Parts: sequence; structure tokens; C-alpha cells
Amino acid sequence: MSASPTSRSPDLARLVEEGYDLSLLGGLMLVRRLPYVGPFRQVREGVLVVPLNLRGDVTTAPRTHLVSWIGKTPHTAEGERFSAVVWKSGGMHTSALVETTHTFCVRPPGREFHDYHELVTTYATLLGTHAERLSPGVMARFGGADATGRPRAVSPVGPQPWTGSRRRSAGDGAPRYADTASSRAGIDGLNARLSETVGIIGLGGTGSHVLDLVVKTAVRAIHLFDADTFEQHNAFRSPGAASLADISAGRKKVDHFSRVYSAMRTGIVPHAVRIDERNAGLLDDLGFCFVCVDDAPAKAPILDRLSSASIPWIDVGMGLAATPDGIVGALRTTVGTPTSFDEARRRIPTGPPVRDDYALNVQTGDLNALNAALAVVEWKRMRGFYASDRTALSSVLIVGDGLSSTESLP
Repeated sequence: MSASPTSRSPDLARLVEEGYDLSLLGGLMLVRRLPYVGPFRQVREGVLVVPLNLRGDVTTAPRTHLVSWIGKTPHTAEGERFSAVVWKSGGMHTSALVETTHTFCVRPPGREFHDYHELVTTYATLLGTHAERLSPGVMARFGGADATGRPRAVSPVGPQPWTGSRRRSAGDGAPRYADTASSRAGIDGLNARLSETVGIIGLGGTGSHVLDLVVKTAVRAIHLFDADTFEQHNAFRSPGAASLADISAGRKKVDHFSRVYSAMRTGIVPHAVRIDERNAGLLDDLGFCFVCVDDAPAKAPILDRLSSASIPWIDVGMGLAATPDGIVGALRTTVGTPTSFDEARRRIPTGPPVRDDYALNVQTGDLNALNAALAVVEWKRMRGFYASDRTALSSVLIVGDGLSSTESLP
């Protein structure tokens, strides 16, 4: 997101000029120091948490009139619960840095708010009018100047960094614009659980789809490992639509996909190498790794290094064959954690395949995408994004009948 989206959003710029204390957190706007009447008719200050509807770093018309609140339950000047504003206890939005207490619901008759200036000032006025009756002058600062006539300082508006327990490194990145999908759904806090450095080894059909899903989460950085060139057949198994110029460019896969997805976020680090015993140390700083290579013997040094460094991983596999009746086969997703590395390794083929000079490497884009989605869902489950009371070990989905089976750790 732009370091100062208020400069391009007239409604936010107007709020700042009028003295409102704004800051942005992902796709949320926090309006701080709003006067209101709390329990026992005490005048307090709270924070309005507003989900923003953005086009890049510019606001568009609000999609909802519902907002959240950080503070005590608002009351009227007479000491009654302000039921005309407070819809329910418990906020809509929870993130790593914001936990709200109430949800407010006020709507202009027959329509939504025109812009965020109208929305914020409506809520601020409703709350502040009652505070003003008990403490005259408490709303005076919302006019572009403080009580002395000097312009009131406001908080800088811009994206806030992750400040969780994991240390950020120089290679960490960030979205180029706010994740308004998570903020609108109120799942910023769950998304923050995915804040780690992720590696993807192999950017074929499945690995490229893994990247497409992971890049849209709150990961800190994504390291890509693949020594191959992006060629025409890859375009038919990868997400998106590669142009003829992309194919003709002859770029390495890691450079092609880094170029594509860097439009959405920073922190994508390409490594045009084949991981083996000599360079497996490149994996040591990862927090998690997806292993998406179809060369079974090549997996052994990768899994050895990840396991020895106690880095959890998910290995994906696809075995398909074309028959006169159609394609048959299975998709596999195997999870390795510090408590299950050995068990997981026993379910992954790493030996040389039976030689067949006429064998075809059958893959389809839809099954690549499905295999990737199953792996990413399992990663999210491991990190607590999805609720689960089990730890998966290995899952197999049979293509012909759509049935699946999953082994879980005891």
C-alpha cells in the first residue's frame, strides 16, 4: 500500500484535515481517540475500526455500514446503553494487532454511506454528542486545529509491520496493496498465523499453483527453487495466462513466476538452482517448505536437509496414466513434522523408477491445482488457520472415483 493513501483519497484526506487520528492496518482504518460516554456516565476515548473498500491505494464507496469498536460499551448522556448504535457485543474484525469489543450498526435511510468521511463523522457525531453534553469542548479538536488553534498532529497513515514473536529478516516482503478480502471477512488474525518464510521447491504444474495460493496469504517471504526454463507446455499447467512473449523470453521458471507475482507482493526470492546435497543449505532459514518435484530420487537430499534442520514440510505426488477409458491415478499429500519425519518419509517414494523409455509424464492443470490446494489447506490447518483436532500424515485421493483416505498421527 502507498505510504500515504490519504493523499489520493479525498475522503480520508478530509478526515485528517479535520483532526481525526487515522492509521491503517491492512485493509482496516483505525480512527483513534473518539470521545464517547462509557459506563457510569464517564467520558472516555475509543477506537473505531472501519473495513476499507480499496482500489489499489484509493478508497471507493463503502460496501457496508457495519464497523467495529475498541472500548467500553457506549452509553447515552443519561447513562443508558446506546442501543441505537451498538448492534452487538463482540467485533467483526480480529487481527494480530487489533481485537475489537463491539459491532456498531448505523445506516443512512435507504442507502449506504457515500464515502468514509460521511461514515466516520456520522459515528463520531453520534457518540460525541452525548460526550459533549457531559464534558463540553471534548469534540472541539475535530475541526483541523486543537484548543490552542494549532494544527493537530495525527498518526502517520500507512501499513503497519507484523510485530509478532517471529523476527523479520532483511529478505522479508509485504503485500503491495491491502488484503481487503481478509479484513472484510474479519479473518486478519487467522491470516497472521501464516506469517513465516515459505519455500517452494519445484515450479511445475503443482508447484506453480502452490505459489499462486501462498502468495495471497500473510507469509513474510517466499523462496522459489527450480533450475528449469519456463516453456510452452508449462503454460498449460500453470495458473494465469502466459503470453507468447513470456514463452519466447526463455526465462527460468523462478524468474518468470517472480516477475508475475511480484506485481502483488515483495519478498519473492528466486533461486535458479536444483537442490541437491551440495546446496541444500539454502533451505536452512525456511519456516516451512512445499516439496513439489516429480523426480523421486531428487527428493532424498531435500527431505534429509529439511528434516535435519527441523523444518516442517509437505511433499506432493501425482501418479496418472492414460487408458482407453480415460485417465486414472492418484494424488498424494504427505506431511513431515519434527514428530513425524520418519513416518512421513516411509510413505514417499525416493528410489529410481522402473525404466520405461515409452512412459509419458501425464499431468493435467486441474489435478495440479487440486494437488496444490490440498497441500496448502493442510499447511493452513497445521498453522491453525483452519480448525482441526488432528495432525495429518499422508492423504491419497483416487482420481477415478473421487474417494480419499487420510492417515493421521495417533
